[in-house]
Amino acid sequence: MAEYLARVSWESVLRFKDYWQQSSKASGPVSLSDQYGSDQPVLQKLRYADGLWLFIAPEFGKGANRRILPPSILGRIEITHQRLPSSDIVLADGAPACCCPAALPSQIDISRGFKFWRGGVPGPAMPIHNAFSLFKILTFVGEKTKIDPNCAGCRASKVPQQGPYGHLMLHFQAIRQLSVYGANQLFMLQDKMVQKKTVFFSHCHRSAAPLVEAVANLLEPEALCWWDTKVMPQNRWYNANLLLDMLSDGIRQARIFIAFVTPDYFDSQWARVEWDKAQQTPGLLVLAVMLGGTTPESVKRVIQAQLGTDAPKISDFIRQYF
Repeated sequence: MAEYLARVSWESVLRFKDYWQQSSKASGPVSLSDQYGSDQPVLQKLRYADGLWLFIAPEFGKGANRRILPPSILGRIEITHQRLPSSDIVLADGAPACCCPAALPSQIDISRGFKFWRGGVPGPAMPIHNAFSLFKILTFVGEKTKIDPNCAGCRASKVPQQGPYGHLMLHFQAIRQLSVYGANQLFMLQDKMVQKKTVFFSHCHRSAAPLVEAVANLLEPEALCWWDTKVMPQNRWYNANLLLDMLSDGIRQARIFIAFVTPDYFDSQWARVEWDKAQQTPGLLVLAVMLGGTTPESVKRVIQAQLGTDAPKISDFIRQYF
């Protein structure tokens, strides 16, 4: 079985959301679509039981103010059906002869107008998250197996007009077959998101950055870890408003907020901003690792741990709240 990655336009996502809300079956969070249409011939290669991973790069603003946010995986469709040139929908190529026909997807207007079409069984819908670091390491089948690490657009110091992730997305316009490694990365991400193992790391760079990275590396196999040097291109200059939006988005996505409270933690403007945002975020579990100095009153109201700089102990402290 093969796994593929395909982009969904932000316009299509908004149209599907409207369709879902107007449907008589709509209840609760928006589900993952059970179909995908494209004019790219590669879609014809998808066979029965192949996987099609859908992703988006959310957009906001128009014209000169248009910005593209980091990519997020929406979920995976397991292919069961295809559309023939006659417009009939049948079991996809490669279906076993003894296969019991799966429920037949009904074409919706969003996918109907494309030349090629596949439908199937949708997996769990994943919430919007930041998968920037994941997309940088994905590998594919074919001549170009990964993003060129020396790409001038990706390495430019100035933030592009469409935002820091705008150029990155130019590398993911085509439907591409994932390597085994690339597919495994997406399956692991899906597990983390479904189990809500998402952590935001807050710290003062000059005093805690090495410890944060050590703890995050220990948690990464089982959790989606969010800290600025991981989820934002570090070769670029950011204005304060853009950075604030990105930090706020990371906190909103997290299940756990962990502050590494060094004596200079609240001297950092960005650490203070992150701390205040965390206090205002409903349902967010706030933890604090105390690393010297007196304990501020605001920190006394959250769960604390005195573990020094022992990264394995700190990771175990966080892990118990998953």
